[in-house]
Amino acid sequence: MSDFHVRFNPDRSRWEALLDGDEIGFLDYQVNCGIVEMSRTVVDPAGTGQPTEAVLTGLIRAGLEQAREDGLTVRTSSSEVEEFLAEHGDIAEDPDDHRESEDDEHREDGSDLV
Repeated sequence: MSDFHVRFNPDRSRWEALLDGDEIGFLDYQVNCGIVEMSRTVVDPAGTGQPTEAVLTGLIRAGLEQAREDGLTVRTSSSEVEEFLAEHGDIAEDPDDHRESEDDEHREDGSDLV
């Protein structure tokens, strides 16, 4: 059984999981004003011998790594990415990465962010 690999395809705004040249999954994204929105994951490794979870994890890790390298804040509307971040936040987060969250509306001193 061959292993799949993930490639970054900025022309199609996605990360793609490929097995022997065939696409078996992708993670769509959009970048705007320093924020990458990971919006949709599609995985269909049927008949390839690849576990769906492994393909999904490979796509999400590649997307998070690219976002970190590019200094982008991560947002998601993909339930799969949200679940991954909830389960593997320690893996996904760089200690020097200060991503915005809904809780970041106020500074530590209680004043509002501008």
